Amino acid sequence: MEIFLLCLYTLDYISLGKAVEIKKVNPFSKEIEQWITCFERHYFFMTKEQKRFIEKKLAKQLQCDSMTKLETDMMPFLENLDIAYLEKRYPIYFSHFEKFWQNFSKVEPVYANRPSIKHASLLNCIYFVPLLTFMPEVSIFLCTNTSKAHRHLLKEKIDVHLKDRNIKFEENIHFADIIVTTINSLEAVSDQQTVIQVRPSLPKNDLNRIKATVKKRNKRSAKNIS
Repeated sequence: MEIFLLCLYTLDYISLGKAVEIKKVNPFSKEIEQWITCFERHYFFMTKEQKRFIEKKLAKQLQCDSMTKLETDMMPFLENLDIAYLEKRYPIYFSHFEKFWQNFSKVEPVYANRPSIKHASLLNCIYFVPLLTFMPEVSIFLCTNTSKAHRHLLKEKIDVHLKDRNIKFEENIHFADIIVTTINSLEAVSDQQTVIQVRPSLPKNDLNRIKATVKKRNKRSAKNIS
C-alpha cells in the first residue's frame, strides 16, 4: 500500500503532505543537475521557472525510484503509457530522446537500467518539448475551382484530419510538397511534388489519401535525418 501511494505521489495524483519526508538538503541534487545539463544540451536552455518545476518533479521521481527499486516498471500501468506506439509514431522524437538518455545514463550509470526513471524522463521531456517538435514539416498547396469560403472549409477539414502531423499550407505552388486539387488537369511543377486529385466534398477516403502521402514524406525525411 505504501509503495502504491508513493507512486501516486510521484505522479502528482495525490498530496501526501508530511507523510513523505523531503530533506532540506536534496540527496539527489547531483543527479538533478546532471539531468538538466543533459536536457539543455539536447533540447533548449531552461528558464529559472522551468528549472524549479523540473527539480521538484525529479526529486519525487528519483526518491520513489530509490525507495522502491522495483524490477518491473510501473509507469506504463499507472499512466497507460504505450511506449512501443509512441516510438513507432514519433521515431525522430525518440531518436533525440535516446541520445539525451544515453548522455544522462553515461554520467549517471546507476540509472542506465532503471526503466521507471527513463519513462518518467520521457514524460518530463514531452512536457517541455511537444511530440511534433522534430517531425518534418510537409507543405500543402490547395487548389480548387470553388469559392474562397469553400477552399477555407477544405483547409480546415485537412487540418483537423492531420492534426497529429506537422503540415503547412503553402500559398505558392512551386514551394509545396503536396498539391491537393479538385481540378482534373492540374499537374505538378516539380518531380518532387505529389498531386492528389480530390472531390470538392473532400470525403474521408480522400482525406486518408492525403494523410497517407504525408506519412510517406515523413518516413522519407526520417531516413534522411538518421
